[in-house]
Amino acid sequence: MKELFYKILFTLTILVFIVIMAQTVWHPFKFKALGGIIEKVEKPELSFDTYKDGRFQSQYDKYLMENFGFREPLLRFYNQYLWSFYDKENVAHIIPGKDGWIFYKHHVDDYYGQEMYRWQSTTEIALERYEREIRLMKKLRGVLRDYDIEFLMFVAPDKAFIYPEFLPEQEFDTTTINARKYYVKRLTEEGFPNIDMTEMFIKMKDTTDYLLMPSKGAHWNNTCVYGVDTLLRLMETLTETKLARFKYGETVPSYRYMKSETDIEGYLNLIFRDPIPEKYQTKERLFEIITDSTFNKPNVLFVGNSYLFQVYDYIPVEQIFSDMNHWYYNKTSYAGFKRLHKDINEIDRLQTILLSDYVVWFADGCQIYKTSYGFVEDALIRLCIDEERYKSVKDKVTKEIFNEKVAYLKSINHEIDSANLIKKSESQAIDRINVDPEKYFDELKGDSIPVSRNKKIEDILLGKQIMHDADWYNNIRSYSVINFITMEEALKIEIDNIKNNNPLIKDMEITITDKEHYDYLVDKVIEEIKANPKLMEEIQQKAIKKNKTFEQAIIDDAKWIVSYRMEKSNIKININE
Repeated sequence: MKELFYKILFTLTILVFIVIMAQTVWHPFKFKALGGIIEKVEKPELSFDTYKDGRFQSQYDKYLMENFGFREPLLRFYNQYLWSFYDKENVAHIIPGKDGWIFYKHHVDDYYGQEMYRWQSTTEIALERYEREIRLMKKLRGVLRDYDIEFLMFVAPDKAFIYPEFLPEQEFDTTTINARKYYVKRLTEEGFPNIDMTEMFIKMKDTTDYLLMPSKGAHWNNTCVYGVDTLLRLMETLTETKLARFKYGETVPSYRYMKSETDIEGYLNLIFRDPIPEKYQTKERLFEIITDSTFNKPNVLFVGNSYLFQVYDYIPVEQIFSDMNHWYYNKTSYAGFKRLHKDINEIDRLQTILLSDYVVWFADGCQIYKTSYGFVEDALIRLCIDEERYKSVKDKVTKEIFNEKVAYLKSINHEIDSANLIKKSESQAIDRINVDPEKYFDELKGDSIPVSRNKKIEDILLGKQIMHDADWYNNIRSYSVINFITMEEALKIEIDNIKNNNPLIKDMEITITDKEHYDYLVDKVIEEIKANPKLMEEIQQKAIKKNKTFEQAIIDDAKWIVSYRMEKSNIKININE
C-alpha cells in the first residue's frame, strides 16, 4: 500500500510538471491578465556566444520569471494570502489605509512631505527648478497670447489631502516644499491663471453627502464635472466668451461602473476583492449641459495625465468643445473626441498648439514635481526658434557630447562604435536643450516675453484662417480633388498664393459635392492598397472569412481608412449627398 502511495505521488508530481511545462510553452489555459504595467521580456536566442558569456542564461531566467505556466493565478493566490492574513500588499507603490481605503504610495508621501525627494534631492534644487518653470510658463503664456491663445494650469484633486483621516500614520517632514502648494501660490502672485481642485474639494467635502474621491481608486469619478465646470468659468473670464454651463440635479447611486472606481485595488491582483461598505459607495450628481447658438465651443489642448480620461468617460465633451486634444504626459497624442492616438513625435506639435483656443497644463499634485513633462520648454522652442537655428545648436551640442564620450572611451582603451555613439549623443543633446532652453538660446533668456518667432507660424496661421472660412475651405477641397493632390498640398499652394500676391483658389469658381470628394478619397486609398502586397494579402484573407468578393473587401477597407483619416483630421462631410 505504501509503495502504491509513492507511485501515485510520483505520477501526480510528473503530471504537475508536464502541465506547467505545457502551459509555459503553449498556454492552453487562458487567464485574466494581471493589472499594472508589464514590461515584456523577449525570449532570448540561443547561440554559442550568448551561452558562453552567460547572457542567454541571465536573459532566459528573466523570461521564465515573466512567462512560467499558471503565473497569473499563482501570483493572485499569493497576493490574496498576504492581503487576507497579514494586511500586506505585494506591490511597492500601493499602501493600504484605514477602514479599507487604498492609496498610491506617492500620494501618501506627498501628504507627509516626503515626495519631493523622489524628484529633487534638496529644497534649493527644487526651488530653482520650480522658479525656472514658472518663469518659462509666464513667457509661454505671453507668446501664446500674441495669437489669442490662453495658457493656464489646472491641478486635479489629490485624494490624500482631501481624506487624510484614512491615511496610514507616518512622520511629517516639514523641511520640504510641496510642489502643488508652491506653484499655486507663486502663479497666483504672478497673475498666472490656475485652478487647484484639491483645495476646492477640501472645502466641498463637509457640504456633500457623498465621496468626492473613490475609496479604492486614485482618480476622480463623476466629480470631474465640478472640475470641468470650474475650468470653463475661468476660461470665460480670461477671454470674455460665453461657454457651456452645467445645470445640476439630484444625487443618486451610481448607475454605471468605471474602472477608475477601483483602479488601485485592481493593481493588487487579488482573487477576491473586498466589498465596498455602503457609506463609501459611489454616488453621482446628475447634470445637463446648457448651450445654444450664443455659446462658443473652444478648441482645447490639454497637456496632462490620466485624470483627463475620466472627463471623457463621464462628460459628453463634444457638447462643450469644438475639438479636444490630449497630450498624455507629453508623450502620446490623443486627438479629437475619438482619442485617436499617435506618438507625439509623429504629429505637428506647433500646428496643434496654434490651432487651439486654450492650452491647459493638466496634472495632479504629485505630477507637478516633474513640472510640465517638458511641454513648456519644448513649446517655447517651437514657437520662438526656427528649425535651422535649432538644428545648428543641436548639432553643436551633439558634437560636444560626442567628443566627451570619445575622449573617455579612449582613456580606458575601449572600442569606439561611432555610429551608435553619434545617435546616443544626439539624443542626449536634445534632452539637454529641452531641459534648459534658456542656456542654449539667447532669444529665450531673461524675464521678458521672447520676441523672436518661428517662420512656420505665418503659414500655420494662414492655414487656420482658411480652415475657419467654410467657402474658402470648400474651394481648397474642390481644387485638391480636381487636381489629384492632397488637401495639405492644396493648402500649401494657397498659402504661397497669399504670400506672393498670386490669384487665390478662394476666388475660383469650382465646386464639387461631398460625395464626389469622398469617392475621390476612396479611389486614392484603393490605389495605396493595391500598391501594398502585404495589405492585399491581409484583405484577401479577410474577404474569405467574411464571405465577400476580393474587390468588395478592398472597397470596404478603403472606406474604413478614409473614415478613420477624416476623423483624425476632424473633416466632416456628408457622403450621402
